[in-house]
Amino acid sequence: MNKNTLRVYRHEVKFLLSMTEYEQLKRLLGSLLIKDVNMKRSGDYYIRSLYFDTPENSDYHDKLIGAAQRKKIRLRIYDTAADRVKLEIKNKNGDYSIKETTTISREAAILLSGGNYGALDGYGDDISGKAYVMLSSYAYMPKVLVDYEREAYLLPVENVRLTFDKRVRACSARGCRAGAGLFDGSSAFVGVLEPGYMILEVKYDRYLPAYVKNVLSSINMQRMSISKYCMARETVG
Repeated sequence: MNKNTLRVYRHEVKFLLSMTEYEQLKRLLGSLLIKDVNMKRSGDYYIRSLYFDTPENSDYHDKLIGAAQRKKIRLRIYDTAADRVKLEIKNKNGDYSIKETTTISREAAILLSGGNYGALDGYGDDISGKAYVMLSSYAYMPKVLVDYEREAYLLPVENVRLTFDKRVRACSARGCRAGAGLFDGSSAFVGVLEPGYMILEVKYDRYLPAYVKNVLSSINMQRMSISKYCMARETVG
Protein backbone atom coordinates (compact mmCIF):
# COMPACT_ATOMS: atom_id res chain seq x y z
CA MET A 1 0.00 0.00 0.00
CA ASN A 2 1.39 3.39 -1.03
CA LYS A 3 0.39 6.13 1.39
CA ASN A 4 2.52 8.83 -0.28
CA THR A 5 -0.24 10.24 -2.48
CA LEU A 6 -1.45 13.79 -2.93
CA ARG A 7 -4.09 15.69 -4.92
CA VAL A 8 -3.72 19.43 -5.44
CA TYR A 9 -6.56 21.52 -6.91
CA ARG A 10 -5.44 24.96 -8.09
CA HIS A 11 -5.58 27.70 -10.67
CA GLU A 12 -2.41 28.15 -12.68
CA VAL A 13 -1.22 30.79 -15.16
CA LYS A 14 2.18 31.13 -16.83
CA PHE A 15 4.24 34.02 -18.18
CA LEU A 16 7.43 34.39 -20.19
CA LEU A 17 9.66 36.63 -18.13
CA SER A 18 12.85 38.56 -18.93
CA MET A 19 15.56 39.12 -16.33
CA THR A 20 14.53 42.79 -16.04
CA GLU A 21 10.88 41.84 -15.45
CA TYR A 22 11.95 39.20 -12.92
CA GLU A 23 13.90 41.75 -10.91
CA GLN A 24 11.02 44.23 -11.10
CA LEU A 25 8.50 41.65 -9.89
CA LYS A 26 10.68 40.59 -6.97
CA ARG A 27 11.20 44.21 -5.99
CA LEU A 28 7.46 44.96 -6.01
CA LEU A 29 6.50 41.83 -4.05
CA GLY A 30 9.71 41.44 -2.05
CA SER A 31 8.33 42.19 1.40
CA LEU A 32 5.50 39.67 0.92
CA LEU A 33 7.46 36.74 -0.45
CA ILE A 34 8.15 33.72 1.76
CA LYS A 35 10.84 31.34 0.51
CA ASP A 36 9.75 27.83 -0.35
CA VAL A 37 11.22 25.31 2.09
CA ASN A 38 12.89 23.46 -0.82
CA MET A 39 15.07 26.43 -1.72
CA LYS A 40 18.69 25.92 -0.81
CA ARG A 41 21.37 28.49 -0.08
CA SER A 42 21.71 29.16 -3.82
CA GLY A 43 18.03 30.11 -3.99
CA ASP A 44 17.14 27.46 -6.58
CA TYR A 45 16.38 23.76 -6.60
CA TYR A 46 16.72 21.26 -9.43
CA ILE A 47 13.83 19.53 -11.22
CA ARG A 48 13.89 16.86 -13.92
CA SER A 49 10.71 15.50 -15.51
CA LEU A 50 10.27 12.63 -17.95
CA TYR A 51 7.07 13.13 -19.95
CA PHE A 52 5.05 10.34 -21.53
CA ASP A 53 2.63 10.54 -24.43
CA THR A 54 0.73 8.22 -26.76
CA PRO A 55 2.19 7.03 -30.08
CA GLU A 56 -0.03 9.66 -31.74
CA ASN A 57 1.16 12.35 -29.29
CA SER A 58 -2.43 12.98 -28.18
CA ASP A 59 -1.59 15.07 -25.11
CA TYR A 60 0.82 17.24 -27.09
CA HIS A 61 -1.74 17.93 -29.81
CA ASP A 62 -4.54 18.59 -27.29
CA LYS A 63 -2.42 21.38 -25.85
CA LEU A 64 -1.53 22.80 -29.26
CA ILE A 65 -5.16 23.01 -30.43
CA GLY A 66 -6.25 24.53 -27.13
CA ALA A 67 -8.50 21.68 -25.98
CA ALA A 68 -10.40 22.75 -22.86
CA GLN A 69 -9.61 19.53 -21.01
CA ARG A 70 -6.04 18.29 -21.17
CA LYS A 71 -3.74 15.93 -19.31
CA LYS A 72 -0.08 15.06 -18.89
CA ILE A 73 1.65 12.16 -17.20
CA ARG A 74 5.26 12.35 -16.03
CA LEU A 75 7.93 11.09 -13.67
CA ARG A 76 9.70 13.75 -11.61
CA ILE A 77 12.90 13.81 -9.56
CA TYR A 78 14.87 16.49 -7.73
CA ASP A 79 18.21 14.68 -7.80
CA THR A 80 19.56 12.14 -10.30
CA ALA A 81 20.67 10.06 -7.29
CA ALA A 82 17.10 9.94 -5.92
CA ASP A 83 15.76 6.57 -4.77
CA ARG A 84 12.13 7.80 -4.76
CA VAL A 85 10.33 9.23 -7.79
CA LYS A 86 7.10 11.17 -8.15
CA LEU A 87 4.59 9.81 -10.64
CA GLU A 88 2.24 12.66 -11.55
CA ILE A 89 -0.95 12.96 -13.57
CA LYS A 90 -1.81 16.57 -14.32
CA ASN A 91 -5.32 17.35 -15.52
CA LYS A 92 -6.22 20.84 -16.73
CA ASN A 93 -9.47 22.56 -17.62
CA GLY A 94 -8.62 26.07 -18.77
CA ASP A 95 -6.56 27.68 -15.99
CA TYR A 96 -7.78 25.17 -13.39
CA SER A 97 -5.52 22.20 -12.67
CA ILE A 98 -5.69 19.01 -10.64
CA LYS A 99 -2.32 17.41 -9.96
CA GLU A 100 -2.39 13.83 -8.69
CA THR A 101 0.89 12.56 -7.26
CA THR A 102 2.07 9.24 -5.95
CA THR A 103 5.58 8.11 -5.04
CA ILE A 104 7.28 5.06 -6.53
CA SER A 105 10.74 3.53 -6.23
CA ARG A 106 13.70 4.25 -8.50
CA GLU A 107 13.55 0.65 -9.73
CA ALA A 108 9.84 0.94 -10.57
CA ALA A 109 10.48 4.22 -12.42
CA ILE A 110 13.17 2.59 -14.57
CA LEU A 111 10.86 -0.32 -15.40
CA LEU A 112 7.96 2.02 -16.13
CA SER A 113 10.10 4.15 -18.43
CA GLY A 114 11.04 1.00 -20.33
CA GLY A 115 7.40 0.13 -21.00
CA ASN A 116 6.86 -2.27 -18.10
CA TYR A 117 3.59 -0.88 -16.74
CA GLY A 118 3.34 -3.81 -14.34
CA ALA A 119 5.95 -1.99 -12.24
CA LEU A 120 2.96 -0.19 -10.67
CA ASP A 121 1.48 -3.43 -9.34
CA GLY A 122 1.45 -3.59 -5.58
CA TYR A 123 1.33 0.13 -4.82
CA GLY A 124 -2.35 -0.16 -4.05
CA ASP A 125 -3.42 3.48 -4.34
CA ASP A 126 -5.93 4.87 -6.81
CA ILE A 127 -3.44 7.25 -8.45
CA SER A 128 -0.99 4.49 -9.42
CA GLY A 129 -4.01 2.45 -10.55
CA LYS A 130 -5.22 5.33 -12.71
CA ALA A 131 -1.72 5.78 -14.16
CA TYR A 132 -1.54 2.07 -14.98
CA VAL A 133 -4.84 2.22 -16.89
CA MET A 134 -3.75 5.35 -18.80
CA LEU A 135 -0.30 4.02 -19.69
CA SER A 136 -1.38 0.53 -20.71
CA SER A 137 -4.65 1.40 -22.46
CA TYR A 138 -3.12 4.02 -24.74
CA ALA A 139 0.45 2.64 -25.02
CA TYR A 140 2.09 5.72 -23.47
CA MET A 141 5.86 5.91 -23.90
CA PRO A 142 8.63 8.31 -22.80
CA LYS A 143 8.93 11.31 -25.12
CA VAL A 144 11.15 13.99 -23.62
CA LEU A 145 13.20 14.93 -20.55
CA VAL A 146 12.95 18.49 -19.21
CA ASP A 147 15.44 19.98 -16.73
CA TYR A 148 15.41 23.37 -14.99
CA GLU A 149 16.23 25.19 -11.78
CA ARG A 150 13.30 26.60 -9.78
CA GLU A 151 13.15 29.59 -7.46
CA ALA A 152 9.90 29.42 -5.50
CA TYR A 153 7.98 31.65 -3.10
CA LEU A 154 4.72 31.60 -1.19
CA LEU A 155 2.34 34.45 -0.40
CA PRO A 156 0.18 34.31 2.73
CA VAL A 157 -3.25 34.72 1.07
CA GLU A 158 -5.08 32.08 -1.02
CA ASN A 159 -2.05 29.81 -0.98
CA VAL A 160 -0.44 31.83 -3.77
CA ARG A 161 2.77 30.30 -5.08
CA LEU A 162 5.17 32.00 -7.48
CA THR A 163 7.82 29.91 -9.22
CA PHE A 164 10.59 31.14 -11.51
CA ASP A 165 11.83 28.31 -13.74
CA LYS A 166 15.27 29.10 -15.14
CA ARG A 167 17.64 27.52 -17.66
CA VAL A 168 14.86 25.32 -19.05
CA ARG A 169 16.41 22.64 -21.26
CA ALA A 170 15.31 19.44 -22.95
CA CYS A 171 16.56 16.11 -24.22
CA SER A 172 14.73 13.59 -26.39
CA ALA A 173 13.77 10.43 -24.54
CA ARG A 174 14.28 8.24 -27.62
CA GLY A 175 17.77 7.37 -26.44
CA CYS A 176 16.69 6.46 -22.90
CA ARG A 177 17.21 2.72 -22.81
CA ALA A 178 15.22 0.96 -20.09
CA GLY A 179 14.46 4.33 -18.51
CA ALA A 180 18.04 5.05 -17.47
CA GLY A 181 17.85 8.52 -19.00
CA LEU A 182 15.77 9.79 -16.08
CA PHE A 183 18.80 9.33 -13.83
CA ASP A 184 21.55 9.94 -16.40
CA GLY A 185 23.63 12.99 -15.58
CA SER A 186 25.41 12.97 -18.95
CA SER A 187 22.38 13.36 -21.28
CA ALA A 188 22.76 16.03 -23.95
CA PHE A 189 20.28 18.81 -23.12
CA VAL A 190 19.59 21.92 -25.19
CA GLY A 191 17.96 25.17 -24.09
CA VAL A 192 14.32 25.80 -25.01
CA LEU A 193 14.16 29.53 -24.14
CA GLU A 194 15.93 32.58 -25.49
CA PRO A 195 18.94 33.53 -23.30
CA GLY A 196 17.95 35.75 -20.38
CA TYR A 197 14.35 34.49 -20.20
CA MET A 198 12.55 32.28 -17.70
CA ILE A 199 9.04 31.01 -16.99
CA LEU A 200 6.91 32.43 -14.20
CA GLU A 201 4.12 30.20 -12.89
CA VAL A 202 1.45 31.73 -10.65
CA LYS A 203 -0.65 29.22 -8.72
CA TYR A 204 -3.47 29.94 -6.28
CA ASP A 205 -6.55 28.37 -4.73
CA ARG A 206 -9.84 30.26 -5.30
CA TYR A 207 -8.81 33.72 -6.46
CA LEU A 208 -5.70 35.81 -7.05
CA PRO A 209 -5.50 38.62 -4.46
CA ALA A 210 -5.98 42.09 -5.96
CA TYR A 211 -2.54 43.39 -4.95
CA VAL A 212 -0.83 40.45 -6.65
CA LYS A 213 -2.98 40.85 -9.76
CA ASN A 214 -2.17 44.58 -9.87
CA VAL A 215 1.56 43.93 -9.62
CA LEU A 216 1.45 41.30 -12.36
CA SER A 217 -0.55 43.58 -14.66
CA SER A 218 1.92 46.44 -14.11
CA ILE A 219 4.74 44.41 -15.66
CA ASN A 220 4.82 44.09 -19.42
CA MET A 221 5.36 40.33 -19.55
CA GLN A 222 3.91 37.86 -22.01
CA ARG A 223 1.34 35.33 -20.85
CA MET A 224 2.16 31.83 -22.09
CA SER A 225 -0.34 29.47 -23.67
CA ILE A 226 2.25 26.75 -24.28
CA SER A 227 3.68 24.35 -21.70
CA LYS A 228 7.28 23.38 -20.96
CA TYR A 229 6.43 19.94 -22.33
CA CYS A 230 5.28 21.37 -25.67
CA MET A 231 8.25 23.73 -25.86
CA ALA A 232 10.58 20.80 -25.24
CA ARG A 233 8.89 18.70 -27.93
CA GLU A 234 9.20 21.54 -30.43
CA THR A 235 12.89 21.89 -29.57
CA VAL A 236 14.08 18.28 -29.58
CA GLY A 237 11.20 16.36 -31.17
